[in-house]
Amino acid sequence: MEVEAKARYMRIPPRKARLVAATVIGLPVKEALTVLDFTPRAAAKEVGKVVKSAAANASNNFSQDEDALVVKRIVVNEGPTLKRGRARARGMYFSIFKRTCHITAVVEAIDQEPRRRARRVDAATTEARPRPKTAKASKAAEDLEADVAAEGPEAEAAAESPEVEAAAEEGRAAEAESDAAEVVPTDQPAAETTDQSQENEKGKA
Repeated sequence: MEVEAKARYMRIPPRKARLVAATVIGLPVKEALTVLDFTPRAAAKEVGKVVKSAAANASNNFSQDEDALVVKRIVVNEGPTLKRGRARARGMYFSIFKRTCHITAVVEAIDQEPRRRARRVDAATTEARPRPKTAKASKAAEDLEADVAAEGPEAEAAAESPEVEAAAEEGRAAEAESDAAEVVPTDQPAAETTDQSQENEKGKA
């Protein structure tokens, strides 16, 4: 809903007031007032009064939230011109025009979308990441896939059965045990030292 406030017969030229009004159009009311407070122009003070009045009208008369108010538009119309003058040399008269303007500020409350709550990810629902396959396991899997593809769809159904999977796991466990058994520590240096000690004892005898 649009709410407006008007200030008439302001003693400011409309051209200067429009330059200031253009800097705050589209800004939130609080931010617009801050900008106008730090603007080094005479029209900034008057424009700030009109914007503040429009925000007060919206909050007091229509119960709108001040934090949600935005400056929708500021219209500056030309008012009556006050004609003054000053005497100059050789009997001439120098005209002075004091221009006025009417300032209209319109604010509107924008509905802010509610923030969505972050979804909690339970540990039980998360899927475990697959472990990286070793070279032997990947090779065995590739051989099995090749055999299944060569034999046909019946072999694919058989390969997916739990019995085949259990057999494949047993084969992998046996390969791991055989690899561990191949690595046997050698005691050759210890045997050589015992042989040398026996020969030394014989020579002494």
